[in-house]
Amino acid sequence: MRRTTFAVLAVAAGLAGCSGSDAAPEMAADSVSGGADAAMPAVAEFAAMRQAPRAEGASASASAASPAAPAARMIVRSADLALQVADVRRAMEQVTTLTAAVNGFLGGSRQWRDGEATRATMTLRVPAARLDSTLAQLRRLAVRVDNESVSGEDVTRQAVDLSAQLTNLRATETELRALLTTVRQKTQRASDVLEVHAELARVRGEIETRTAELQSLTQLAALSTITVSLAPDGVAAPLVTEGWQARGVWRDATRALLATGRGIATVGIWALVYGAPLLLSAATLMFAWRRIRRRRPDGPAVA
Repeated sequence: MRRTTFAVLAVAAGLAGCSGSDAAPEMAADSVSGGADAAMPAVAEFAAMRQAPRAEGASASASAASPAAPAARMIVRSADLALQVADVRRAMEQVTTLTAAVNGFLGGSRQWRDGEATRATMTLRVPAARLDSTLAQLRRLAVRVDNESVSGEDVTRQAVDLSAQLTNLRATETELRALLTTVRQKTQRASDVLEVHAELARVRGEIETRTAELQSLTQLAALSTITVSLAPDGVAAPLVTEGWQARGVWRDATRALLATGRGIATVGIWALVYGAPLLLSAATLMFAWRRIRRRRPDGPAVA
């Protein structure tokens, strides 16, 4: 039964691939009616017929698809900047405006307090063609550049591999669709139709996966990532800090006095509740011990 099913599917594939020949359909029909033994020569002949054109087409496509040098390389670039600025909040606003001006967007930002200073980190996504000019404009916003690094990753080979896989998978999908139509018309068996349909669904899933991966690589190469760290400049920091306020000092002194009073009251309560019974018990034991010693008779006198 398995050999018969395989022969039927193979002959159906032969019918789909050799639709331009008049002798092949007649031979396939005779093979189906004659059983598995009669169908195997037709399958072998069909495989031989399809192998030669595919080999020639593969060599031609390989020679055409392998140029001496790639037309364009896909480079994923990223940069890190550590800047000292006069005002961190104002610098964040300027960086946001600059990013929008180069058709980029803000991927994320974080701002926090470090003692009396404000620090921030921003992640920018800008077009790859505008990376160098954007870095130059960011440097102009700083009082001093503490660190700058630019890196790039070549993903051209990955993109080419994904494109080749997609080409093969789409060709396989086209053949499977033709085979599915032929199986439905010729064999009319549910098991054969389900088998071809399952393989078609698997190939379609791989196509969608490879397409998503290729799109992700394309987007990464089209947009560069810039991580900007902003720190206040010590020289540019103002000398005059927040002035002395008597009201705040009064509040702090009052809180300290109340805390001291609470501590003293706590010690007194512990002494009264916990220490007084202990002292009373100790005094009672001492008094009893002295009474016992007084009542004890004196020992015999020594001659």
